[in-house]
Amino acid sequence: MKDSILLPEDWVITKLGGSLGAELKGPSIKNITKKEVKLIKELLAENMVLFLPDQSPTIEEHVAFGEHFGKLEGHPNLTNPNISIQKYLSSLLPREGLRMSGTLT
Repeated sequence: MKDSILLPEDWVITKLGGSLGAELKGPSIKNITKKEVKLIKELLAENMVLFLPDQSPTIEEHVAFGEHFGKLEGHPNLTNPNISIQKYLSSLLPREGLRMSGTLT
């Protein structure tokens, strides 16, 4: 991690791969501040991919978090026509049965 990125004491960043990916523990995407968004953007630029585990946002909170990073776009093959805001979310179900979700930006 660059020395110039000072993280709050309760945040922990762990590199997951050589030059791609890190896990960030600490911030809650439910009640994120502008300062925290700025830090996450810096970490995202540095690591290319960030995983924020142990989050349980509502659909609205998840979408609001994603909107901090730009205009959201849905995928035409992954949308639920009955829930308009959910068009921005997709779910992946790996063979092991672990459910993951993500915001498409």
